[in-house]
Amino acid sequence: LREKYGDVFTVYLGPRPVVMLCGIEAIREALVDQAEAFSGRGRVSTVEQIFQGYGVVFANGERWKLLRRFSLATMKNFGMGKRSIEERIQEESQCVVEELRKTQGAFQDPTFLFHSMTANIICTIVFGTRFSYKDPKFLRLLDLFYQNFTLLSSFSSQVFELFYNFLKYFPGTHRQIYKNVQEIIAFIEDAVEKHRETLDPSTPRDFMDAYLIRMDKEKSDPNSEFHHRNLICTVLSLFFAGTETTSSTLRYGFQLMLKYPHVTGGWAGTTDRGRGRGLLIPLGAAKVQLGSFLNEGGSVHLLYIPGALQVLNEPLRQPRRWMDEQSVGVFSHHVKADSSLCPPIHPSVYPFICYLFLLPVYSDSFTYD
Repeated sequence: LREKYGDVFTVYLGPRPVVMLCGIEAIREALVDQAEAFSGRGRVSTVEQIFQGYGVVFANGERWKLLRRFSLATMKNFGMGKRSIEERIQEESQCVVEELRKTQGAFQDPTFLFHSMTANIICTIVFGTRFSYKDPKFLRLLDLFYQNFTLLSSFSSQVFELFYNFLKYFPGTHRQIYKNVQEIIAFIEDAVEKHRETLDPSTPRDFMDAYLIRMDKEKSDPNSEFHHRNLICTVLSLFFAGTETTSSTLRYGFQLMLKYPHVTGGWAGTTDRGRGRGLLIPLGAAKVQLGSFLNEGGSVHLLYIPGALQVLNEPLRQPRRWMDEQSVGVFSHHVKADSSLCPPIHPSVYPFICYLFLLPVYSDSFTYD
């Protein structure tokens, strides 16, 4: 398509225009030079009726800026990017290793374990507690999230995205997703009430405490974005954004390591010689090659399922949206008001080039399909 139409062209997913940005210069002009204008979040019709513009992931404008700033600052206060959260992740990963050891080398689908690990890490930050992998409530929560992401990735959900205005009145996967989310919200509501009962403004224990304290400070402001609905949708957003995406990255990363054993063997030999066999590797001591592998693996994974419709079904890989009522030009291409933008983040699904991000020049010479 790029060879035929150039670096910037529009495709229509049903009635919805999506502008494809191909090439570093086009992406830079739109998302760097006009970053503020293109800061809007693309629409995902399947979950639009659930969030309705609330919560940190699906909000726009000032609401998104405030919630994002607060969420990042609060998470940093509770260890994100610091040694404390690294230790939590290492402890949780050891639980996964122990569960895998119990299988004694038998064939095992790690999906549940990766879901449990990532969800528990989010729970420790948001709720201040972790759950046993056999806790019935925790298992039900994981099952609901897994169901929803499976439904979001289904063909019927993709069709729903194309004909939302018509299909929203009929039964379908969107109604099951909505029903599942209501049960997840009930779980979050219960946690909020327990936090209210034991809240100490002088010593916040977790993200939810910090949000409730901020809510109390701004309760006299009728225009405050720190209210109950944004709290529920923000916590829901954190689970949506973190659980499936991280566990899928782990799952796909393991698949890549099995497919490219020479890469895994090289890392294992280096770390064993440097730190000893079986010892945990601190984040600061991670090799550059590992970072390259994660970048490349993450990029390919996002495009691993071919098809233009996937852009509408990955909640965290939302397209950007032009928020102004007036149209704008990008590379001499007319971008209509309220259009979504989707930049390809990887030149091709195949092949997997482990050390691509270590190359001295990551130029625009690669071909975008």
